[in-house]
Amino acid sequence: MSLQRRRGRYTIIHMWKVLHGKCPNDVNIQFSATLRHGQKAVIPTLNKSSSQRNQTLYDNSFAVIGPRLWNLIPPNMHTIEDPLHFKEMLTTFVKSFPDEPLVTGYSCRNGNSLLDWSGIKAAISLSGWSATLMTR
Repeated sequence: MSLQRRRGRYTIIHMWKVLHGKCPNDVNIQFSATLRHGQKAVIPTLNKSSSQRNQTLYDNSFAVIGPRLWNLIPPNMHTIEDPLHFKEMLTTFVKSFPDEPLVTGYSCRNGNSLLDWSGIKAAISLSGWSATLMTR
């Protein structure tokens, strides 16, 4: 796994720890439970009139990236209590996305984050194509 992919995986693991009370919730991440979607993390709102710099800081903060990544995982993973089982399931889920890290001097389809790939995966599934077409 690339460094970026491992960082995303660790962020999701940290969100699991916050949800299950295994570590402090320093940034006050909130979760809302629904039957259909499981435990979804609430993404904090941003004042639309804020400066571009503040919007960038907002988009790159753990309080925003963490919930966005948490909301990507399947609902059945939200209820897993055992940390080792959760990590195994998460690794399988993360490996279902292509991992094409950026290489200096070459262009790529996207930024290689799970958030970038999830949009492509959703578009492919909506179009009726197989998600396995994403890999080379």
